Amino acid sequence: MLEVELTGRAALPQALVGQTLLLLGDSYQLKGRYMSDRIRSKQGLAWVLRCGNGGNRWAQTRDLLETQRQWHSFELSFKVPAECNGAVRLSLEASAPWEARAGISGIMYFDDFELSSITTGSLND
Repeated sequence: MLEVELTGRAALPQALVGQTLLLLGDSYQLKGRYMSDRIRSKQGLAWVLRCGNGGNRWAQTRDLLETQRQWHSFELSFKVPAECNGAVRLSLEASAPWEARAGISGIMYFDDFELSSITTGSLND
């Protein structure tokens, strides 16, 4: 389980939490659950994927918003771009960069993460 408390202070770091992954296959699915408590945000947070050496977002979950202490699921199916050479950075970020500058407050909980390889035929493009 992961708990992230946001204080509302402006100029949040764009990556609140991050992990570099070595993904040797082409297609994957990330699943998990989240619950929020008093999140003050217009667009919420998202799990974002970039190449391990940085660059632009090339995939992200839908916006993770206030759930009023109810657990919700999220999932993201993706193909690893060739330019990443298998090195991918998974980060929790503000869905909208402007909101990271404005500040977000509240608590977000995450649990039951699962990253699995999927066959290309089952990935929605």
